This record gives sequence, structure tokens and C-alpha cells, in this order.
Amino acid sequence: MAGFSLSKADILRKAMSKKKESELRSLEEEFIAGCQTNGHSRELGKQLYDLIMKFANYGFNKSHSVAYGLLAYQLTYLKANAPLEFFQALLTSVIGAEGKTAEYIDECRRRNVVILPPSINFSGNRYQIEEKGLRFPLRAIKGIGESVCNELIAERSQKPFVDYYDFVARIMTRKVSRKVIESLIDAGALDEFQGNRKSKLASLDEAISYADLVRIETDGQIKIDLGLVSRPVMMNIHEDLLERSAREKEALGFYLSSHPILTIKKTKQIQVENLAVLKRRQGMIQGFAVVSKVRQHRTKRGEMMAFVNVADESTDFDLVVMPNSFLRYASVLEKGNYLLFEGKKDKEDSCILRSCVKIEL
Repeated sequence: MAGFSLSKADILRKAMSKKKESELRSLEEEFIAGCQTNGHSRELGKQLYDLIMKFANYGFNKSHSVAYGLLAYQLTYLKANAPLEFFQALLTSVIGAEGKTAEYIDECRRRNVVILPPSINFSGNRYQIEEKGLRFPLRAIKGIGESVCNELIAERSQKPFVDYYDFVARIMTRKVSRKVIESLIDAGALDEFQGNRKSKLASLDEAISYADLVRIETDGQIKIDLGLVSRPVMMNIHEDLLERSAREKEALGFYLSSHPILTIKKTKQIQVENLAVLKRRQGMIQGFAVVSKVRQHRTKRGEMMAFVNVADESTDFDLVVMPNSFLRYASVLEKGNYLLFEGKKDKEDSCILRSCVKIEL
């Protein structure tokens, strides 16, 4: 209608898609004049360009509205009437996306959908429905891609793993690395075997040596005979729950099992929203979290301030402690301390601290 060249039309299209009002306004008179040149009235050209401006502001095709409406209805129905199947599909679709997974698992907790921990004998490469809830998959553990996951499942299909040393001995024949075993331990996938995670990590060298001793290679074939030598006795190491949670978060990207902070909230009757919810809030907030890192900083005026990273069972973010607040609360801003805090939040991942109280355990 306006006689625009393909390149000029594409400039207009881009300006519409990017909502660049100034660029759209600069093309308006040229468009209307072009319409007149091609035999259309100025009024029609103006009417059409007004529609272009309206669509650029916010446009949504009616066909899209129908499709989105239908999908919204179907998904709402499934979420309400088949929650296990709904969350199974939803969580499987975001394997590898830690943020989305943490968000959806938090939604599961709020809706009483149980997420069972990863298990070397029961987990697969996707979320599975079990009698008590959804089983977390091995493939969602960091460092365990599809090929490694398939190796673990293939070995398990021969017969279930009966204990920690049986697992290490058998899985080492499939060229699975030490790092993979450590990730499985930290993620809780070996919790069904005797010994806590710290003890398993401390006993891993001995377990690998045991695997070497029971492995037999003949004619290019690798077999194991667990009766060749006696099983080692696992070390009994005390496990710090906060350290265990930190390693679990490193392995999964978020906290899956019960974080110590949940127990403290319940014991101390602390009723605040978790950090994942607070991240979406603006203005004054109140939260409860554990200090995971403190970085002090001297301002240009020579005053001390700090950036304090805090975490709970859902996520973590930074508290910005300005000089006046630093003078008052420096003594409690230490790694490992549990803080009930208030602050003003303007950005998603940080909050300016106004006050805080250390919760004694």
C-alpha cells in the first residue's frame, strides 16, 4: 500500500517487534504519503498506521488467544486432577535448568507433591511416578549426562546394587569416573546404603582399591569376583548438616533434601517466606537465612561495608550492608550464622539490610 521496499518494510517490522516508538513515528509520514502515491486516501493511510502503532504497543492474534486459552484450561485441569503426572512432565521438561527445577520443586512442596531423593537403584533418566511421589532422576545430577546415566542403569539392570562397595566395584568396570561417584554421593543417590555421605566420601579411595582387587580380566573380558577379598570396613565420620546441604546444592544446583534451616524455622516458630519467593518481591521484606559468604569492602570515604551472601532451602541472594548498618551488625555477619533480617529490596538478587538478629541454636 505504501510502496515500501522489502528492506524498508523490514525496518518497520523490526521497529514494531522492538516497540521502538521514535522509529515508528519517524516512518509514519512516509508511510501515509506512500499510500497516497499508490491511490489510497490519506485518511485510510492514517487509519492503517494507527493500527500498526496499536499493534506495536501490544499485539496478540486472536488465533493465539484461542490456542493459549485452550492450553491454559487443559494444563489447569491436569494440575488440579492429575498432579503427579502434571509435575512429572513439567519437571522432566526442565532437566538441566537449575532455576526452573528449583522453582517447580518448591511449587511441589507447597502442593504436597513429594519429591523422592535420587536413588541409584530406583532413579532413571527422567522423573518417575512412584507410590509416594516423584522420584528424582539420575540425569538431573550435575556431571551425569545421558551416556553415564545409561551406563548406571545398564549395570543396575543386571541386579540391584546391594551396598556401597558392591556399587563401586561393579560400576568401575564401566569406566565411570571418581568424580561421578562423588556427585552421586553428594546428591544423596547412595543414601540407601549404610554410612552417611561424609563417611562414603572418606572411604572412596579404599572402595576403589577394593574394586581393583576384585576385578578379573581374561581374554579382553572384565568380570568381578566379590569373594576374592573381604569387603573393607567403612570409616565412621561425623557429618555436619550444613556442609552436607552445601555439597548437595553443588551437585544438584539447589537444595532437595531437608535443609537444616527448615528444622530451625519449625523449632523456633519462624514464619517468613523463603528467599525464592522474596526474590520476586519489591520493597520491605523479612527473611530468615544462613550466612554462606561475607565480603567486606571499603568505600571511597574509607568506611567499611559488606556484601553478605545468604541462603535457605530454596535459593540464595546478597544482603548489601551499608556502612551505618555494618557498624551495628558486623559482629553477627559471620559465615554459618542464622539471621532473621529485614531490608529493602529493589533488585531481584540483592537487598539493602536494615536490621538483623542472630538466631541462637
